[in-house]
Amino acid sequence: MKSQPLTLLLPLLLLCGAALADTAAPVGQLPRLGKPLTLDGKLIEWTDTACIPVRDYTDIAFCSGGHAWQGPKDAGMEVSAAWNADGLCLAVKVADDNVINNMPDKELFNQDAVEIYIDGRIKEFGQPHYGPGVYRMLVRPPQVNSEAALISLNAPVPGTHIAGERTTWGYVVEMLIPWSAFPELTPRAGATIGLQFALDDYDKRDGATEQPLMMTYHAATGLAMNPQKFMRFALVNELDIAAPQLGQQSSLQVPAIVASTKFDVKVQFLPPFAERVRRVQFYIEDANGVIQSTATQTAWPHPEPWQDSKEADFPLDLRKLPAGKYHVQAVYQTNKGETLGKADGDLLNLGDPVGDAYAHLSKANLPQLVMREPFRAAAYLGVAATVEKLKRAIEWNSGDEIIWYTKETAARIEALEKSTVSNEDPLLKLLALTTNPEAQVVVEYPQPNSASVEFYYGAYPLCQATVTQYPDAEKAQAAIGGKSGDVIDSYEQIAINGQPALVRTDTFKSEKGQWSAFDPAKQVLITRDWKYASLLNAADLGNVQVEAVAILENCVPSVREQVTNWAKQQKLEILPLKEALAKGRVLIAGDARLVALGNDFPINTVVKTPYGRELKLVLGTRVVDVLGASRAQVEHAAALIAAGKAVTPGDVDVLRTDLLAAVTPTTNVNTAPALPEGTHLYLGDVHMHTFYSDGSPSPVGLMMEAIYSNLDYAVITDHNTLKGAQLAAQLLQRFNVAFPVGIGEEITASWAHVNAFPVKELISWKLTPYETVKAAHAEGAVIQWNHPGVPGGPWDTAHQADGLADTGMDAWEHFPPYYDQWKGAKSVPTLTGASDTYTGTFDTLERTIVAAPSPAAADVAEAIRWKRELAILPGPDWFYGHPSLIARLCADLAQGTALKTAKADALRAMLKDADVVGLLKASRARVE
Repeated sequence: MKSQPLTLLLPLLLLCGAALADTAAPVGQLPRLGKPLTLDGKLIEWTDTACIPVRDYTDIAFCSGGHAWQGPKDAGMEVSAAWNADGLCLAVKVADDNVINNMPDKELFNQDAVEIYIDGRIKEFGQPHYGPGVYRMLVRPPQVNSEAALISLNAPVPGTHIAGERTTWGYVVEMLIPWSAFPELTPRAGATIGLQFALDDYDKRDGATEQPLMMTYHAATGLAMNPQKFMRFALVNELDIAAPQLGQQSSLQVPAIVASTKFDVKVQFLPPFAERVRRVQFYIEDANGVIQSTATQTAWPHPEPWQDSKEADFPLDLRKLPAGKYHVQAVYQTNKGETLGKADGDLLNLGDPVGDAYAHLSKANLPQLVMREPFRAAAYLGVAATVEKLKRAIEWNSGDEIIWYTKETAARIEALEKSTVSNEDPLLKLLALTTNPEAQVVVEYPQPNSASVEFYYGAYPLCQATVTQYPDAEKAQAAIGGKSGDVIDSYEQIAINGQPALVRTDTFKSEKGQWSAFDPAKQVLITRDWKYASLLNAADLGNVQVEAVAILENCVPSVREQVTNWAKQQKLEILPLKEALAKGRVLIAGDARLVALGNDFPINTVVKTPYGRELKLVLGTRVVDVLGASRAQVEHAAALIAAGKAVTPGDVDVLRTDLLAAVTPTTNVNTAPALPEGTHLYLGDVHMHTFYSDGSPSPVGLMMEAIYSNLDYAVITDHNTLKGAQLAAQLLQRFNVAFPVGIGEEITASWAHVNAFPVKELISWKLTPYETVKAAHAEGAVIQWNHPGVPGGPWDTAHQADGLADTGMDAWEHFPPYYDQWKGAKSVPTLTGASDTYTGTFDTLERTIVAAPSPAAADVAEAIRWKRELAILPGPDWFYGHPSLIARLCADLAQGTALKTAKADALRAMLKDADVVGLLKASRARVE
């Protein structure tokens, strides 16, 4: 089949909204159980009931981390459903070769479990919110040392019963959920109930990954808060297998969107209907009703434990069909050729967008292009990264993602080849900013409804904007208010290119505090129900939002006057303390330590800080949130985004000078110290994830995005595995992409998360902190404490205030809450900046800069070990590290051309012999 040019796919893509719309599934039959229910795990009474299969690859709602679904015996289930006078009756057969669940009741879904969703309401049936009569329940599987358990997450359900037993292929559970849980529902024929089921699978090889695989009927997602996505069942007295609508007794599995050369149309038959089916006649019709393909297939029984079900497959070769919309019909027949029923489905064939993208990349001839236009060549790697995401979406049959990544790929190619973006999607329109690659503007899409616009100079990010899409202009306008905890950041209303905007004038940050530091002569306290306390200077009251005010008798006169005047301006009544506390969040003036005595809750100190600048701009249905080093910089960046035109190198140069004016206004290029001989400054990221742990990108896709995002090096640090990093390094070397890939590991332990790099051997997550540091250093690796404070715990609490003292670690990631006091004591540890990206995008300003002989991981680690490094952190100082390196960096930025020249030369060295198409073809869309 000749591929459809990506730039001509728009008419087909416009059909996708209809193809992907949530349509109500046919009403299934929920029969009365014909035999008495005995909860013993034997399933003798479960004949002639509704049966729902969740055991096909098309049922995979998501698969994260390094989990690889190995077929229905690895993870699959069949749910039998019925009712009797006592309640809703359910039986679940689960095939699972490795049953594990050691999680707390409320977190069972993170390992092996069954999820049950029920809507038994009448008045609000199927409404998109939870309330009385609608439940999400979790089943803990029977294990060697524990019985099966049924846990209701959103409300208790008295009277539920469950029993289960292990089998050679997995486990079985039987349940009764009483009608008393559904006060509006009268259990009789004709009543309607909503049901959905999910299977969570976890294997020992998944390590610390949470909820690595979730399967639902027809891959329904977002069930936890969307009862409208449940299947509808009508209560009946007995199952009618001759009914025209069999509901889930017959399941035709046709993907709504197809973007590959081959796939299987599949139909499953559940008992008792399966007994009558012998073969299936498949028909494929085009949009004009002309039959393009037909086949007759025998229905074969499933293997154990679903031997009472049948399946028929029709391998469809799309190379014989042009791109377009098709109708699929399956006609069920007996062994005598009698028609039993039929099922229909539609699919949209997009052709081969991956193959077409490969053709564009081949035509671009990156080894030649990089010699002439290195930044244009780098922009093509943005296409390559998107193709990797498209391949994964196709692999997992994720229709909405197939559509988005097909459109994104086409828009990126159009921007590069035609300097235009014809797609009308407001977020894709942002790619128009990138049509002059010399300007080094990068646009990424970390979330379905958001984009990131980053402005670079050489390898250096200057400022960044997050663009969020809202349903309408009213919601976008309402979204630009800025509340933060118990204070409101102060904003000034301005206009950018005639559009309303808010620019932040004051910023507040919270630092961990203690009662002993409370100064009631200068500070006030804010609390809610004594669950927390924030201490704030009385001089900064203008930014506080509370529901009530109390002034204690021991309040000093100066603070009493400030608070009284402020409360009058805010039209807040000053109340006695007890009355004020009943209102919610309350501001207390005076020494509150006496009245709070005996309460154990965290104390924070809220202080005003020159923490960069932020601007919020409304552009129709989009909100642009710009973060930069100065007000001038964020206003200039916002104006460029609002204009929606190609950004020029001169435009970005203004942002460079804005940065220098904010962070080093007195830097003298002639007096900055030189670097040690043989060393240069290299900028990169030391913390990121692939789908070998809990990230979404492939290892190759992540590295393509890293080069596109102007990194000089990258360290892949998946949780407790080296496989993704090793694969990336091997494939890039094999296809001559000379980008330095560091092999690291995020050692994900109970006491903290720490990165070690470069490593050759996996370091166990079960080691003690001392043993972990010793093991990392034995491999010549540096070790950094990742995102201190998260996930928290005793070890974290014990070391937070002292930084890295007595830990043996080499670096602290991100801006620390104790920075000011450490700076005063000259005890600031080595700080690193990192994205910790899970989405495969580098939509943050944080970076780690090293002075090293090369950007190889060993040299990066050595520079960090000996403090020859800087961190870019969007905090008060922006650059963090040794003053001489900061001066050198600012001098290089002030020089004006050296950094761009160095980046251009680095890109030429990376791609001069690269076979990017060969690399992408060798990259698998799933874990190998």
